[in-house]
Order: sequence, then C-alpha cells, then structure tokens
Amino acid sequence: MFRKIFLMIFFCAVLEPVLALDLSVGLNGFADNREYHSAFRNSQTFFGVRGTALGSQTIGRFASVNAGLSWMMEFGSDTLRLPAPILYFGYSDSSTFFRMGAFPRSESIDIPECLLADSFKIFRPNIQGAVFKRFNGGITRTVWIDWIGRQADSVRESFLFGTQLGGNIGRVKLSSDMLYIHTARAKDADSLQHVTDDGGMRGTVAVPFSPQFFDSLVPSFTALVTWHRVRDDVESWYTPLGAEASLLVMKKIFGLRVSYFRNLWADPDFVSTQKGGLATDRKFQYNDGIYWSSEFESNDIFVVISHKQWLNVRFDVFINVVDHEVDNREKFSLTASFGHHIKRPHRT
Repeated sequence: MFRKIFLMIFFCAVLEPVLALDLSVGLNGFADNREYHSAFRNSQTFFGVRGTALGSQTIGRFASVNAGLSWMMEFGSDTLRLPAPILYFGYSDSSTFFRMGAFPRSESIDIPECLLADSFKIFRPNIQGAVFKRFNGGITRTVWIDWIGRQADSVRESFLFGTQLGGNIGRVKLSSDMLYIHTARAKDADSLQHVTDDGGMRGTVAVPFSPQFFDSLVPSFTALVTWHRVRDDVESWYTPLGAEASLLVMKKIFGLRVSYFRNLWADPDFVSTQKGGLATDRKFQYNDGIYWSSEFESNDIFVVISHKQWLNVRFDVFINVVDHEVDNREKFSLTASFGHHIKRPHRT
C-alpha cells in the first residue's frame, strides 16, 4: 500500500514540469449525536474528520484523470483506518457527467436517507464503480453502480445499483430514486446463508413558493416502497409501503423542516408489537432506522452558518416523535476545500 503511495507521489513530482495540474485538498468534519428510544435504532455518536488530497490532469476541454487519497479519523475508535485511494476518469460538459473508478460519493449522487442511511455515507464515502448523468430539456437522468464486495471463501459478493430522475413541470418539481442491493453467498457459505435482494423506490412531488415573509416555502409529498427478498429454499418477498408529507421553510440562514411519515403495511404478522417497529428479519435494512417504525413526526431545526464555494457549515437539531416516543439528534457538519492550479510552463 505504502509503495503504491510512494510511486504515485514520485511520478507526480517527475511529471509536474510538463503537466498542468489542478491540486486540491479538502476537509470534512462531522459530529452526529443520536439519542433514540426505538428498538430498531442505535443511540450512537459519530464524531470525526476526513481529509482528502487530489490531483487532476485535464485532457482536452471536458475530460480529466484524477488521483489522490482520502483518510478518515473517527474520534474514540481504536481502529486505525488505512487511507482510501481515489482514482478515476471524469468527463463533464453541459449535457453529460461521467465518472468511472473510485471517486467521492457526495460529489456525484445524493441518495435520500429513506433509501440509504447517512452512516453508510460516512464510513464508505467513495463509490467504486461508475456514475452517468444526462441533462436534457430540464430533465436529469442518472445511473450508477457501486461494487462493494468481491466473492471469496468467506466474503459475499455485493453491489449497489441505482437510478435517479428529476425535472420540473412549471412550478412543480418531480423526482424519483431507485436503489437495488444484491448480496450473494460466499464461496464456502453454509446452507443458512441466503442470497438476498434489497432495495426501494421513492417518488417525490414538491411545489416551491417564495412568499413575502419567507425566503422559501416548499411543501412536498413522497411515496416510498422498499423490498427485502430472500432467495434459495426460503423464497420470500416483503414489500412495505410508506407515505411522507413534509414542509420546508427558509428565512435567511435559518430553516425548519417538518415531516410526517406513516408505514402503510397492514399485515399484523409483519408489524412487530415491540414499539410498533417492523420485524427485523423482514425489512429493508440499509435506510435510516426511523423508516422501520409504524409512524413518526420529524422536526429538523437548522442553521446554515456558511454556504460558500470553499466552505459549508451547517448545524441541525432533530426532535422526532417515533411511535409516540420522543427522540432527539444533533448534527454538525463542516466541509472546506482549497485548490491550486499549476500552469503548464511556456516552451522557449
């Protein structure tokens, strides 16, 4: 690993006199305190920092080759994490966005927490695969794949695949997301390990307003379906349905998002009697656990301290009523990035 890093630095130093490079460094600090009462959500605190260093070589006007490193330090953890390599080919113009390789997830796609929990994004911040976006007539189409496990004796093959679609019809904003997660058996797995297919689909309708007192007022409605399929001898499907209504209000740097979600699954054998949560062996387990409850109300009070190109700082306080019990969550995030362009020297 360290030999590869040394060779990367060495070749960058050798080629620097003849190449025009864009160098950038980034820092992402996060603190996320969760105090939950639900049996299906863990009361945890995620606190740490992630740093990235990236070099980009432009090819023509729209393409680039990018290489760098990303390293995360989780405070309070005894596990020393190795730096994660960033290496990808990128292409971007007015109608197309394409990346292939290992690249930052947050810069490419944004998956809602009803499909993919943000803790997954913290501990696996890079996509190892490809993403393709097409912009045409105000409509954005996205397809992506993230390969997270190659089959081995004791390792299960696994990948994430998703699509996104978004656009406007007049004032109305329409968007949809689909996530599919396949997990195969390990090579030496016993009969108790089954092939599973998990996933979900979300469709959202939002209508932004700009009233006189508020800077922004956005009511929205979301329909959600998730699925958990077990193959082999115990073939089974579980497809809970849900609906969510929310209202987002913004005034300068302050904001409030109020949401109400209800699980529409009515099978009494599927809904656990313990705090109204879904049975743990029959649910889609990759989204935020709050969506496993029978119903919840979420109140997110936030302040955007800084929203600049090089610095974003935000603080959220969540007060949730989940199955008639009150939970709270406090979340702070800081993202800073700095870049430098090394010009190609003039030949004489």
